[in-house]
Amino acid sequence: MEGLSKIYPLTIVADRYGGSYSGALFTAWNLQYDQLPGEISDCDLGCGIFWTKADRSEIGFGSNPNEAYQDLLEKLQVKKLKEQEALERKLRNLRHLTQEEFCEKIKRQGVFHNGETSVVISTDEGESVVCLPWAVFELILRKLGYGNDVDAAIKEWSKKAETK
Repeated sequence: MEGLSKIYPLTIVADRYGGSYSGALFTAWNLQYDQLPGEISDCDLGCGIFWTKADRSEIGFGSNPNEAYQDLLEKLQVKKLKEQEALERKLRNLRHLTQEEFCEKIKRQGVFHNGETSVVISTDEGESVVCLPWAVFELILRKLGYGNDVDAAIKEWSKKAETK
C-alpha cells in the first residue's frame, strides 16, 4: 500500500459479514481501532442498521485492504479540496471589503483568538466562520495599516463587540 503515511490514524478491517451490509470485503477508517463504531461487528440486525444509516463519505471500501485504503485516501482528498474551496470563498468575501468595512465587520462580530494559532471571524449570517492562521491575520492587519500592535487592536475590537 503505497503512501500509507498519508492517512493517520488508519485502521483497515475485514468486514465481519463479507460485505453483505457494507458492500465491501474490507473497510478503511481514519480512526484508531478503539474508535471504530461497535456496530460494524455487531449482530446481523445491528450491523445492517448501521450500514443503512452510515455516512460513507469518510470510509474506504474495497475487495482488498489496498483498495479500501485507496478509496479512503481519495475521499479524504476530495474532502480536503472542498474545505479549501470553502475557505477560499470565505476569504474572497473578505478580500472585496474596504479597510473600513473589514474593520467594521471585526468590530461588529468580534474576533476570537484561538490559542495563538488561529483567528476566527463569524460571517454576517452567523452560520459559518472564517478561520485564519494567526500569522496570516497579523499580515492582513499590518497591510491595512495597523502596524505591529495587533493584540491591542484585537482587544479593542473584542471589547466593542461585547458591548453590542
